[in-house]
Amino acid sequence: MAELLTEKYRPKTLDEIIGRDEQVAIVKDMIKKQGEVNHLFLYGPPGTGKTTFAKCVANEVFGGKFRGNYYEFNASSDRGIDKIREQITPLAKERGFGTSPYKIILMDEADCITPDAQASFRRVLEEYSKITRFIFTGNYPYKLIPALISRFTAIEFPALDWRIIAKRLWSINKTENLGIEQDKVKVIAKKCNGDLRRAINMLQGGGVEDGTENLANMSLDEISKLSDNEKVNLAFSGEPDRIFDVLWEKVKAEQAWDKIDAMANCNYKMNMSVHKDVFLSQLLKTAF
Repeated sequence: MAELLTEKYRPKTLDEIIGRDEQVAIVKDMIKKQGEVNHLFLYGPPGTGKTTFAKCVANEVFGGKFRGNYYEFNASSDRGIDKIREQITPLAKERGFGTSPYKIILMDEADCITPDAQASFRRVLEEYSKITRFIFTGNYPYKLIPALISRFTAIEFPALDWRIIAKRLWSINKTENLGIEQDKVKVIAKKCNGDLRRAINMLQGGGVEDGTENLANMSLDEISKLSDNEKVNLAFSGEPDRIFDVLWEKVKAEQAWDKIDAMANCNYKMNMSVHKDVFLSQLLKTAF
């Protein structure tokens, strides 16, 4: 399967990040003055680079030597108090690997954490702050209780300006020899509402703005004959909920009841996550 361009062009360091000069400056200034980072809460719309930024922060702190000092959890699935007690707290108690004075734990989509688990997190942050720093990401800061969010340095990630996205897309377009016209690149950049991840996936898909129209004209058998790369591109080519609805209507129309379990599982995960297109692409690859 062809490599996803979102992964190929994902920044590895703070200096490689585009359109986030203010956010990068905050962290670099923090490290320069303190020699370390605070607990960070990165918030903003989907596709604005929060998770990538967190990894780049870890790279800045550890110099690329992540092993044993950087851990990731997706709070949309690891969201309850039992997960905090059984997995997060024991890990937070451990000292960093090697000479590092602390480790970093990323809780992606932290705004999905239940209120009682958030209350439990308060104590974890207080008791183990010397050896563990947390980076939370989320789209909806109001979902975190004030007593928890006050323990973080909050950094906002607003939607990127379309011109910044267009410049990045044009660079990728030329490097990959995709042959997409400049006017079409601008249209993609404007249509993605500041979501660079979605824009790059649309670019890789040939600039398709909405996959539901193509999907609506296909049978389940025709979908099954698509390559994995084509299925992933289809998942990222439009609004995930609309694409899921079209798939469900096809399943009902063709009475493909063997796909119900996979559809139900995907629907549940999509409802619990802001990264719906990830679970949708998994559904298309594995069940169709």
